[in-house]
Amino acid sequence: MRVTVLSALSATPASLGGSRTVAVVLIVAFLALAFGVSILASRALQGRLSGFLEAARRLGSGDFSSPIRVEGHDEFASLAIEFNSMSAELSHRLDELSRERVRLREAIRRIGQTFRVES
Repeated sequence: MRVTVLSALSATPASLGGSRTVAVVLIVAFLALAFGVSILASRALQGRLSGFLEAARRLGSGDFSSPIRVEGHDEFASLAIEFNSMSAELSHRLDELSRERVRLREAIRRIGQTFRVES
């Protein structure tokens, strides 16, 4: 059996210290990059959610006129499409309810006139 040594033993601690420094610098750089990306992703999600919150508040106050802008093809885009669909359906149902209310008032008015005439 034959063993070959490629470097002198006296050079090993120095190169090991340099390798540790490089590893620490790379780890710190990676953590800084990960932190930066997480901040950007957090702000993007916060922006999208604030748009949904604003739309929900408008919807709650009865304003169905401004739909949510659909961006991309992800779950938020699907949620925006469904939210806009829900808003349109609620608006349609409220219109139907208003028409039925008018029809009911007219029917009650006619019944009242019928009883007034006969009395």
